Amino acid sequence: MKKKKRKKHPQKPSNKKEANAAEDDTAKRGLRAAIVHALSSGWVQNSGVGFVFALIALIVAMAMNSQIKAAAITVALAGIAALSIMVLAVIKHLAVQNPPFSVAIETACVAKTRDATQIFCEYNQKYISPVPIALFIRVVNNQDIPSNISQLKIEVELEKRRWLSSTWLKTISVNEHMPLIWLNPPPTPPRRLSLLGEWLQPILQSRALSPHETVRGWVLLDAPAAYDSSISPILFRISVKDTSGHSIASLDAGPTGEENVFADHGWNITDEIDIGSFTRKHLAGDSK
Repeated sequence: MKKKKRKKHPQKPSNKKEANAAEDDTAKRGLRAAIVHALSSGWVQNSGVGFVFALIALIVAMAMNSQIKAAAITVALAGIAALSIMVLAVIKHLAVQNPPFSVAIETACVAKTRDATQIFCEYNQKYISPVPIALFIRVVNNQDIPSNISQLKIEVELEKRRWLSSTWLKTISVNEHMPLIWLNPPPTPPRRLSLLGEWLQPILQSRALSPHETVRGWVLLDAPAAYDSSISPILFRISVKDTSGHSIASLDAGPTGEENVFADHGWNITDEIDIGSFTRKHLAGDSK
């Protein structure tokens, strides 16, 4: 008797092959995203424009049969510079795919101008300063090791340029020891204000963050007079750095609408106070 031939079925790919394919696809998407992000960089765009101008100069030199060698050298140098900047931008973007920290603004009370606020702080026992920015911020240590935070810096986007990156305005932090005031429109008297929830800076300064620990707290800020000319809606750049040199700079406009809730953090307005002897003066300075 002849043996029946068995119908062969195509072998199913192993789980390992599927996993490798998925990893390759993820890597390709990450690289593609990094390239797109790099192309949006002002440095990359400027270097690209420089290369194009150098190339045009070479074409003109060849057409006029003059200074061809110099133009060719310029094109080569411009091309190398543009490629180097592009590669560095891609590498930098890929490096922040697994950032050491993540930060987010959970609640934001932000004035359109630095004097359009009812929150003030008292300092040097004779001045009160408007506080136009009150943020409740979350910081997460994404590392597998403890982290001592050495810097928390918050800046406001002042100007967005076409080719160059944005210009940023430094802010001045309100110290947690400065008494806070809720200033009512006259004739209603001003009152004391106390925050619900902790201040963020003292938490970060008092101890190291445990691996993958999350902390939250208030950050109150004043800003220079240029704040009144900042871009609307206001965008913040929050920079976090630890003593090991790990850092991140995150852009956040803060929550809006129903997302901007106070929940278990906010403030209490309590006793009336007399501020007749105080002078209004910005922590960040009053010069224009």
